[in-house]
Amino acid sequence: MENYEQLINKEKYDSFLITINFQNTDIRKVIETFAEITEENILVGDEIEGTVTADIKNEPWMSALEAILDMKEMDLLIDQETNLMRVHARSVIQSSQSYEQSKLDSLKAKIASQKALKPKRSELFQLYYVDVAYMKERLTEILTAGLATGDGQTITSSDVSIAADTTQNALIINATSDDLDLVERVID
Repeated sequence: MENYEQLINKEKYDSFLITINFQNTDIRKVIETFAEITEENILVGDEIEGTVTADIKNEPWMSALEAILDMKEMDLLIDQETNLMRVHARSVIQSSQSYEQSKLDSLKAKIASQKALKPKRSELFQLYYVDVAYMKERLTEILTAGLATGDGQTITSSDVSIAADTTQNALIINATSDDLDLVERVID
């Protein structure tokens, strides 16, 4: 798994030392043992099967579990909101991530198509204590990266055109009213 560090926040878990010995033990029983020892909630995917032989002495439990799962081409996912741990085969995790990415892409496309239907207008923003080139660069960064609004939504836009008028130290911005509101909040 390429982004394994994103799947698990190791600092959040006390990883005390353990000594374990498994001889040809069912992987589900191994995971159940880790759940009992650590008092963590660990869910096991239906696709998980196989046996484990491992003799581990004085290792942090998280490292021991990761090593066992890695031997079996499995990974541990932790829901940061609920702290539930899930064990799945890497192929299941990858297909789940692909599905989530396609849902996200679909949502972005829907938002973009709705945004394309919104009318655009131009507005002049007079700048007083900041250089127009600097503000244009900052606004471009913000609109490209996205900015969280107070209601939990993120506004991003590539449809905004920003022209700098250096003689008046002003920005001329052509955008939707939502984007213009965002620009006004940033400038103020």
